[in-house]
Amino acid sequence: MVQTDEIQEYYFDHAATSFPKPPDVMRAMRDWSTNLGASAGRGDYPRAKLTGDMIYDCRRYLAKLFGIEDPRNVILTANCTDALNLVIRGIFFEASDEVVVGPTEHNSVMRPLNALSQDVGIKVVRMEADEAGFANTKGLEQLLTEKTKLVALQHASNVIGAIHDIEHVANICRARGIPLLVDAAQTAGACPIDLAKVPVDFLALPGHK
Repeated sequence: MVQTDEIQEYYFDHAATSFPKPPDVMRAMRDWSTNLGASAGRGDYPRAKLTGDMIYDCRRYLAKLFGIEDPRNVILTANCTDALNLVIRGIFFEASDEVVVGPTEHNSVMRPLNALSQDVGIKVVRMEADEAGFANTKGLEQLLTEKTKLVALQHASNVIGAIHDIEHVANICRARGIPLLVDAAQTAGACPIDLAKVPVDFLALPGHK
């Protein structure tokens, strides 16, 4: 809440980004900008090493939070959209390959898939949704074929807030040998996600929420 003499303003746009940021986050960012400021991996001098250590610590903490055994499997990208596109564009698609998506996927997933549909000829198959907007994950197996190359699903919708059953989807995909990409932009850090128990292949999330 922002309060002045004349108006009280309440912030409800947390699905886009959180506000205000925690004081410890602002303090750490200010401390790095003021006292360190070096690029990691660009030299062997102390400041560069310290920055590299900070980045590895970040990956280690994220691995612990999400049940990832090896911190080297945590890849830092510019944002969640970048992470989603890295996975989608990193898969070698051929004409007639299929991608199954949830009913309410974000543009950061749908736009690259639509581009691949036009440029390569892949087919995008949507899961059905009930009246409340929940994905019909129980009917997923009927949508999967020998041509299914990827399943992409939001953990929760950024529009209506419906939380989908990623564990059920992950188990089906793992049994069929189909990689699962989960967009956790709305749930990472708010809803428990343990990749040691839920076999998600790719989990994309933002750092600014």
